[in-house]
Amino acid sequence: MYNLFLSSIAICLAMPMKADGFGSVTGSQVIDSATVCFQIGLQAALTGLDDLILEPVGASGAAGTVYVASDSFHLESNDAVRVLIEGVNLQQGLHTIDTEFLVDGVKEFYDTEPGQPHQADHEFKVIATLGAISSQLSGHYQTLATLTVIPLLGGPGGCGESTLTLPGDADTNYTTIAFEDLYPSSGDADYNDFVVRYSVEEHYDAKGNLETVSLDFIPLARGTEFNHALMLDLNGTIERTRTAVSQTEAPFIGNANVTVTYTDLNNGTTRTKHYSADDDIPNFHNTRSTLAGYANVYADEEFIEPNIQTSVQISLASPELNRLPDDHEIATDKYRVFLNVMTTNSDIDLAVVNPDDGMIDANGYPFGIVVPGNWAWMLEQHGIEEAYPYFEEYRRYLRGEIDELSAEAANWFRAIDTSSDVTVDLEELEQFLGGTN
Repeated sequence: MYNLFLSSIAICLAMPMKADGFGSVTGSQVIDSATVCFQIGLQAALTGLDDLILEPVGASGAAGTVYVASDSFHLESNDAVRVLIEGVNLQQGLHTIDTEFLVDGVKEFYDTEPGQPHQADHEFKVIATLGAISSQLSGHYQTLATLTVIPLLGGPGGCGESTLTLPGDADTNYTTIAFEDLYPSSGDADYNDFVVRYSVEEHYDAKGNLETVSLDFIPLARGTEFNHALMLDLNGTIERTRTAVSQTEAPFIGNANVTVTYTDLNNGTTRTKHYSADDDIPNFHNTRSTLAGYANVYADEEFIEPNIQTSVQISLASPELNRLPDDHEIATDKYRVFLNVMTTNSDIDLAVVNPDDGMIDANGYPFGIVVPGNWAWMLEQHGIEEAYPYFEEYRRYLRGEIDELSAEAANWFRAIDTSSDVTVDLEELEQFLGGTN
């Protein structure tokens, strides 16, 4: 079975006009210019797949016998597509047999090379494994497996396409996330227990529909004995949590295919995992493996480079339900990035995403903060107000002591007391970050 995705060919012609509506004139020559776009819709075809009959590897019907069948199919596309496998266990009435479906040895789905046309034969394999002899009834079992071709859209834009990035400083497209990890107890407010550089890029098609989202994470500092996992929630509900129980707004409507690529920065090797939008997605499984011990939180030490960088690619199932925002901006609270503290079995939200569940302590200190652009975090054993004097007003506002923030307190991270010498050196940090791009 196959799906065919066909988009119409679009031609757009743009002619910049002068103030008087005519081209500029030099002597007797009229000069003007035009931008011409030609867009070919994504097309794909999947052919050649036939019905499969599984044959035993070993004694038929014996406990643990493996049954296998495979067939080849031809896939052709003019850009990146995903072959998505949908199927359930072989069944006879209420009885089922554990069944796996693979394309070229890969479960769940197979992606072609981004930015490249594709034409090749592939193997579709089905593997069924019996349990004990009494675990399944004798007789005829069957199931329906569907291979669906879906587009992996996105790209640099053009012919009406657009890309939004998470607001940072004027010259950056990334932010800094920092956590205190002693939840629910108040910490030392140095906001260096785990610090990560974070970026978001949303790609919209020519009709203003959100097609893909890219998120990138680079660990910057770790100042704690505790161990954590940095997680991403995409449906507004954190699964199996004791602490971050509040429902938040999902960043998009509908399901999505999520691909997470973990890059080992020591040797350049990568590892890829696939998730759905309903999963709690690990950006870093173990922060100790990203930065060992106390890293980048002491003065007069060279920056320790991170071991792992993570990229998350999200392909939406329903782009038409997710429209380009009127202000053409990504809100800082749109994506729910949270810290799972393994040592205490606590989940800590960013306060801008979830201000409830005790995510702001009794003194008004949030356990997780987001700061635009590069940010000079505190060195170990120094509280944040030693370098950022307007943070005191900011936390009083969060605590409810005052009803309105001053402009300075709303941007507390921009007013740093550099004479205090209790933060990382911002110039050295920027040089260091320049080598991690």
